[in-house]
Amino acid sequence: MSIDDVPSPCINICKLIYKNGDTDERCVGCDRTIDEITRWRLMDNESRQAVIDGIVERNAVRKAHVSKALINKPLINKPR
Repeated sequence: MSIDDVPSPCINICKLIYKNGDTDERCVGCDRTIDEITRWRLMDNESRQAVIDGIVERNAVRKAHVSKALINKPLINKPR
């Protein structure tokens, strides 16, 4: 396996912000922390895949949280 087997999740929309509930800033484009971004070139494929898995998990948790909030709070007022 070559080091390039796990591609970077970077989509060239780079801006670090705090997302809901996070203690670390995350990139708007790829959802990585500054630590994950700076260490990426030094990581082996296993470490890179762990970062990707973490991104997927964080996004799933966020989607579940947002979905629950939307279910409990309608976006528009329905006529009665």
